Amino acid sequence: MKKNPIIPDRKFRHRHKMLLLLLSGAMLFQWGKIDAFAAAKEIKTVNIRVISKLEAGSKLPDIKLETTTVSDGEVAVDAGGSKYSVSEAEWTDKSSNELKAAEEPQMKVTLEPEDVSEDYFVSSYKKANVKISGGTFVSARRDGDDLVVTLRVNGIKGDYAAPEDAWWNEKSLGQAKWENRITPPVITRYSFTEENRKFTASPRPVRSSIIFIHI
Repeated sequence: MKKNPIIPDRKFRHRHKMLLLLLSGAMLFQWGKIDAFAAAKEIKTVNIRVISKLEAGSKLPDIKLETTTVSDGEVAVDAGGSKYSVSEAEWTDKSSNELKAAEEPQMKVTLEPEDVSEDYFVSSYKKANVKISGGTFVSARRDGDDLVVTLRVNGIKGDYAAPEDAWWNEKSLGQAKWENRITPPVITRYSFTEENRKFTASPRPVRSSIIFIHI
Protein backbone atom coordinates (compact mmCIF):
# COMPACT_ATOMS: atom_id res chain seq x y z
CA MET A 1 0.00 0.00 0.00
CA LYS A 2 1.51 3.33 -1.09
CA LYS A 3 1.80 6.17 1.43
CA ASN A 4 0.42 9.56 0.49
CA PRO A 5 3.16 12.25 0.08
CA ILE A 6 3.50 14.74 2.92
CA ILE A 7 2.54 18.21 1.70
CA PRO A 8 4.00 21.16 3.73
CA ASP A 9 1.39 23.34 5.28
CA ARG A 10 0.95 26.99 4.39
CA LYS A 11 2.84 28.29 7.42
CA PHE A 12 5.90 26.24 6.54
CA ARG A 13 5.87 27.41 2.91
CA HIS A 14 5.45 31.02 4.03
CA ARG A 15 8.40 30.81 6.40
CA HIS A 16 10.51 29.18 3.70
CA LYS A 17 9.74 32.00 1.28
CA MET A 18 10.55 34.65 3.90
CA LEU A 19 13.89 32.99 4.67
CA LEU A 20 14.82 32.92 0.99
CA LEU A 21 13.91 36.59 0.62
CA LEU A 22 16.03 37.56 3.64
CA LEU A 23 19.01 35.60 2.35
CA SER A 24 18.65 37.13 -1.10
CA GLY A 25 18.47 40.64 0.38
CA ALA A 26 21.57 40.08 2.52
CA MET A 27 23.54 38.81 -0.48
CA LEU A 28 22.47 41.77 -2.62
CA PHE A 29 23.48 44.17 0.18
CA GLN A 30 26.93 42.62 0.48
CA TRP A 31 27.40 42.64 -3.30
CA GLY A 32 26.40 46.31 -3.31
CA LYS A 33 29.01 47.11 -0.65
CA ILE A 34 31.68 45.19 -2.59
CA ASP A 35 30.78 47.01 -5.82
CA ALA A 36 30.88 50.40 -4.03
CA PHE A 37 34.27 49.65 -2.47
CA ALA A 38 35.61 48.43 -5.79
CA ALA A 39 34.52 51.72 -7.39
CA ALA A 40 36.20 53.83 -4.66
CA LYS A 41 39.71 55.17 -5.24
CA GLU A 42 42.55 55.12 -2.75
CA ILE A 43 43.99 58.45 -1.61
CA LYS A 44 47.63 58.08 -2.62
CA THR A 45 48.97 61.44 -1.43
CA VAL A 46 48.02 63.42 1.67
CA ASN A 47 48.58 67.18 2.07
CA ILE A 48 48.50 69.04 5.38
CA ARG A 49 49.19 72.72 6.09
CA VAL A 50 50.35 73.91 9.50
CA ILE A 51 50.12 77.66 10.12
CA SER A 52 52.06 78.56 13.25
CA LYS A 53 52.75 81.80 15.10
CA LEU A 54 53.84 80.06 18.28
CA GLU A 55 56.14 82.17 20.43
CA ALA A 56 58.92 81.26 22.82
CA GLY A 57 57.86 81.78 26.42
CA SER A 58 54.20 80.97 25.77
CA LYS A 59 52.31 77.71 26.34
CA LEU A 60 50.74 75.35 23.82
CA PRO A 61 47.34 76.75 22.74
CA ASP A 62 44.31 74.89 21.40
CA ILE A 63 44.82 73.93 17.77
CA LYS A 64 42.50 75.69 15.30
CA LEU A 65 41.03 73.51 12.52
CA GLU A 66 40.40 74.14 8.84
CA THR A 67 41.63 77.73 8.75
CA THR A 68 44.75 79.54 7.58
CA THR A 69 44.27 82.63 9.75
CA VAL A 70 46.07 82.77 13.09
CA SER A 71 47.14 85.48 15.51
CA ASP A 72 50.38 85.70 17.50
CA GLY A 73 50.74 82.68 19.78
CA GLU A 74 48.23 80.58 17.81
CA VAL A 75 48.54 77.57 15.52
CA ALA A 76 46.16 76.06 12.97
CA VAL A 77 46.07 72.97 10.78
CA ASP A 78 44.28 72.69 7.45
CA ALA A 79 43.78 69.83 4.98
CA GLY A 80 45.27 70.54 1.60
CA GLY A 81 42.76 68.48 -0.39
CA SER A 82 39.05 68.30 -1.20
CA LYS A 83 38.72 64.55 -0.58
CA TYR A 84 39.24 64.80 3.18
CA SER A 85 39.15 67.31 6.04
CA VAL A 86 40.66 67.74 9.50
CA SER A 87 38.24 66.43 12.13
CA GLU A 88 40.56 66.63 15.17
CA ALA A 89 44.03 67.78 16.22
CA GLU A 90 45.76 67.51 19.58
CA TRP A 91 49.23 67.91 21.08
CA THR A 92 51.02 64.67 21.98
CA ASP A 93 52.86 66.48 24.79
CA LYS A 94 50.30 68.29 26.92
CA SER A 95 52.71 69.59 29.53
CA SER A 96 52.25 73.12 30.81
CA ASN A 97 55.90 74.04 30.32
CA GLU A 98 56.74 77.23 28.47
CA LEU A 99 57.85 76.86 24.87
CA LYS A 100 61.51 77.45 24.03
CA ALA A 101 63.13 78.88 20.93
CA ALA A 102 63.66 76.27 18.20
CA GLU A 103 61.39 73.75 19.97
CA GLU A 104 59.29 71.57 17.64
CA PRO A 105 56.00 70.62 19.34
CA GLN A 106 54.44 67.37 18.16
CA MET A 107 50.76 66.95 17.31
CA LYS A 108 48.35 64.28 16.05
CA VAL A 109 46.04 65.28 13.21
CA THR A 110 42.99 63.17 12.32
CA LEU A 111 41.84 63.32 8.70
CA GLU A 112 38.33 62.21 7.75
CA PRO A 113 37.39 61.27 4.15
CA GLU A 114 34.51 63.28 2.70
CA ASP A 115 32.91 60.18 1.14
CA VAL A 116 34.55 56.82 1.86
CA SER A 117 32.52 55.21 -0.94
CA GLU A 118 34.43 57.39 -3.41
CA ASP A 119 37.84 57.94 -1.77
CA TYR A 120 39.50 56.04 1.07
CA PHE A 121 42.79 56.03 2.99
CA VAL A 122 45.15 53.07 2.74
CA SER A 123 46.44 51.30 5.86
CA SER A 124 49.67 53.30 6.12
CA TYR A 125 51.65 56.06 4.41
CA LYS A 126 55.34 56.75 4.02
CA LYS A 127 57.01 60.12 4.38
CA ALA A 128 57.11 60.59 0.60
CA ASN A 129 53.31 60.30 0.40
CA VAL A 130 52.51 62.84 3.14
CA LYS A 131 53.30 66.44 2.20
CA ILE A 132 53.36 68.77 5.21
CA SER A 133 53.75 72.52 4.89
CA GLY A 134 54.95 74.17 8.09
CA GLY A 135 55.97 70.92 9.76
CA THR A 136 57.74 67.57 9.39
CA PHE A 137 56.31 64.05 9.06
CA VAL A 138 56.61 61.55 11.92
CA SER A 139 54.11 58.76 11.16
CA ALA A 140 50.69 57.98 9.66
CA ARG A 141 48.24 55.13 10.28
CA ARG A 142 44.62 54.42 9.46
CA ASP A 143 42.07 54.29 12.29
CA GLY A 144 38.79 52.94 10.90
CA ASP A 145 38.04 55.12 7.88
CA ASP A 146 40.15 58.01 9.24
CA LEU A 147 43.87 58.67 8.96
CA VAL A 148 45.90 59.78 12.00
CA VAL A 149 49.05 61.73 11.09
CA THR A 150 51.70 62.58 13.68
CA LEU A 151 53.87 65.59 12.81
CA ARG A 152 56.22 68.16 14.30
CA VAL A 153 55.61 71.86 13.92
CA ASN A 154 58.54 73.83 12.50
CA GLY A 155 60.92 75.28 15.11
CA ILE A 156 59.54 78.13 17.20
CA LYS A 157 61.11 81.55 16.61
CA GLY A 158 62.54 83.44 19.56
CA ASP A 159 65.65 84.45 21.44
CA TYR A 160 67.93 81.77 22.82
CA ALA A 161 68.92 81.76 26.46
CA ALA A 162 72.35 83.12 27.45
CA PRO A 163 75.16 80.63 26.66
CA GLU A 164 76.29 78.42 29.52
CA ASP A 165 79.87 78.25 28.30
CA ALA A 166 81.98 79.97 25.64
CA TRP A 167 85.57 79.57 24.48
CA TRP A 168 88.00 80.21 21.62
CA ASN A 169 88.90 77.40 19.25
CA GLU A 170 92.66 76.91 19.59
CA LYS A 171 92.92 75.12 16.25
CA SER A 172 91.16 77.79 14.21
CA LEU A 173 92.11 81.45 14.59
CA GLY A 174 89.12 83.74 15.06
CA GLN A 175 86.62 80.96 15.74
CA ALA A 176 84.56 81.09 18.94
CA LYS A 177 82.27 78.41 20.32
CA TRP A 178 79.54 78.37 22.91
CA GLU A 179 77.03 75.85 24.13
CA ASN A 180 73.35 76.29 24.83
CA ARG A 181 71.20 73.55 26.34
CA ILE A 182 67.92 73.72 24.46
CA THR A 183 65.47 71.08 23.29
CA PRO A 184 65.78 70.11 20.52
CA PRO A 185 69.48 71.00 20.00
CA VAL A 186 69.94 73.77 17.48
CA ILE A 187 73.04 75.04 15.77
CA THR A 188 73.27 78.57 14.44
CA ARG A 189 75.74 79.37 11.69
CA TYR A 190 76.94 82.98 11.51
CA SER A 191 78.56 84.70 8.57
CA PHE A 192 80.20 88.12 8.32
CA THR A 193 80.06 90.19 5.14
CA GLU A 194 82.20 93.20 4.33
CA GLU A 195 79.35 94.87 2.42
CA ASN A 196 76.94 95.36 5.31
CA ARG A 197 79.47 94.89 8.17
CA LYS A 198 77.16 92.69 10.23
CA PHE A 199 76.56 89.10 11.16
CA THR A 200 73.71 87.02 9.75
CA ALA A 201 72.34 83.92 11.45
CA SER A 202 70.50 80.88 10.14
CA PRO A 203 69.26 78.45 12.83
CA ARG A 204 68.36 74.85 12.05
CA PRO A 205 67.83 71.74 14.24
CA VAL A 206 70.77 69.35 14.40
CA ARG A 207 72.06 66.75 16.86
CA SER A 208 74.81 68.99 18.24
CA SER A 209 74.22 71.87 20.59
CA ILE A 210 77.57 73.56 19.90
CA ILE A 211 77.36 76.88 18.11
CA PHE A 212 80.23 78.25 16.02
CA ILE A 213 81.13 81.78 15.02
CA HIS A 214 83.94 82.99 12.75
CA ILE A 215 85.36 86.44 13.25
